Amino acid sequence: MGPEPRSLRACITVVEAATETATGCEARNTALNVRRPIRSGLSAIFAAVLSSVLISHLAPSAAAQHSSTVDRVAAGRAFALVACTGCHVVTPDQPFAPDFTGPPPPPDFRSIANMPNTTAESLRKFLTTRLTVPPHPQMADPYLTRDQLENVVAFIMSLRVRP
Repeated sequence: MGPEPRSLRACITVVEAATETATGCEARNTALNVRRPIRSGLSAIFAAVLSSVLISHLAPSAAAQHSSTVDRVAAGRAFALVACTGCHVVTPDQPFAPDFTGPPPPPDFRSIANMPNTTAESLRKFLTTRLTVPPHPQMADPYLTRDQLENVVAFIMSLRVRP
């Protein structure tokens, strides 16, 4: 596992500190032992290059974020088709009907996604606070890993109908 990515605010702080240092520095001509201030143009170039390097390496691109979301949605769908179809309709084209049909019938994933109060955070909370042996007919704790949880949440939220 690589180092923890820095936030954009941390990058900006580093650039601001470097800019202040470069602006306040003096260059020394060792042959003449003379000090002279660094030109502001040089410090501006330094700050621009440094900020460009930091942002390009530490801030994920929009394409990478989109790709990551698409991957999470696909992984969530695949996992839900295996783990959740015993009770829920995960997708209309799933290979078989749920075994448990109620009463009351468990909601299908599209209905869950489109409930007025459903958010990614509310789904995370719901899925991580289930009882191991709940009173009938409540859903039991699915014991999801962090990745499984994030993937299933991404998949369910992808089913939300956009107004």
